[in-house]
Amino acid sequence: MTPSTRDQTPPTGTPRACPNCQSTNVTTRSLLDRFPYGSGSTSTELSAEIPLHRCSDCGLEFTDEVAERRRHDAICRHLQLLTPAEICAVRARYGISRSKFADLTRIGLATLARWESGEIMQNPAMDAYVRLLSHPEIFELLASRVLYAESIHVAHVSHLREKPSFATIDEYRVEDREQLVIQRNAFDLVAA
Repeated sequence: MTPSTRDQTPPTGTPRACPNCQSTNVTTRSLLDRFPYGSGSTSTELSAEIPLHRCSDCGLEFTDEVAERRRHDAICRHLQLLTPAEICAVRARYGISRSKFADLTRIGLATLARWESGEIMQNPAMDAYVRLLSHPEIFELLASRVLYAESIHVAHVSHLREKPSFATIDEYRVEDREQLVIQRNAFDLVAA
């Protein structure tokens, strides 16, 4: 497994400290972690290559946020969703800030931040939307607001074509007209 650029924790040159005894006498090895995902009949076992740290002073073995990100990525792959790094890459492709991307796409800024950090996963519909945005021609249409104008025009035209026709009171039989007038007057009284 190739580590992503988000796996640079702690910063280069900073020794890892044991969370139990604070010792920096910590070694790291790679481990293929197998973990359950789901429950009941939909439960499955997933795997991710993670760093496992061991403190030589107190013997504690522990993982960190890199391991959590790699497990999250394994879940995303299992669900056929973009990983946080892939979502970041879509935005990076256009060289725009998270705020600008959120504004153009109408994805909530906080939601986008949570997707990119791996705090939450996008649903399949939003995943498909972000995948479509990875195509420059679609992103350019969206950025130029042409898609909004076209969709409003199509909705307006189809609304005009499908305009329902309602019968007027005069088109009903005389007996039915009297009943409709009584019902209309009763409705007017209730509505007032």
